[in-house]
Amino acid sequence: MFKVLFLSVLFLSVPFISYADIVWNFDNDVEDWQIADFPPNGPYSEPIGYYSLDHISSGGSPDGFVRGDDPSVNTYSFCMPESVFGCVQTFLDGNISFYLRTNGTGWPHEPFLILDCGTEVLISAFELPTTDWQYYYIDFFRENFYLYSGEELTQEYFASLLQTVENIYIIGEYGSPVYEYTDLDTVILTGISFEAPEVIISDLDQAAEEITLSWNAVPNAAGYKVYEMESPYNISVAEHTVSGTTITLPITEDMRFYFVTAVCGE
Repeated sequence: MFKVLFLSVLFLSVPFISYADIVWNFDNDVEDWQIADFPPNGPYSEPIGYYSLDHISSGGSPDGFVRGDDPSVNTYSFCMPESVFGCVQTFLDGNISFYLRTNGTGWPHEPFLILDCGTEVLISAFELPTTDWQYYYIDFFRENFYLYSGEELTQEYFASLLQTVENIYIIGEYGSPVYEYTDLDTVILTGISFEAPEVIISDLDQAAEEITLSWNAVPNAAGYKVYEMESPYNISVAEHTVSGTTITLPITEDMRFYFVTAVCGE
């Protein structure tokens, strides 16, 4: 499973933006990915069915990978786990990379990366995969996308849409009729921005020699990690995992800095 960590240092008093990578290696399982089936040539906002992916333990790029067998006469795609989208503030200026291969080589249409933004669908076309692993890298820049509706896509509108992404799909349909399979491996979202927890000292009990830290909840967070540091720049001397938004820790004689990370999408 993947984990995303958001950074917030105690002496900062306002929320700020952190950046992280989200990685799916598929070395052990399908990591909550699935197949979403769409009508031929779209629209791509409402899947008409969902299907399971197969996990293959070796032969990927590298190690394990997932395989989507064509489930119907429709257009199927690899569907990213929904748990990602409640944590992301915006995809703007980030990018996605992945590996694809397929045994379907007679497809006349362009393959797509699809971003379902609720009211609109953004599409980025890329080159057809082959029977060998092909590497794809797509920046989330306006010039790499167009609207499924055919309307004009301005930079301002593009930036606003990337704050409302609800699903991301990678087309896996590359043959007709139903006979092909397509493989996916090592999907990485890079430079994605998140709102970090804002940490405050909610109580300092000198008699008990304890400090209580509190922070705002991050949407869809599976839990939080609290790190104690000797300085803001070195490795942690202690790490604590909690499910809520507060923790009480003993006060030591040494100086301590703290930061909190939210574990997202676990």
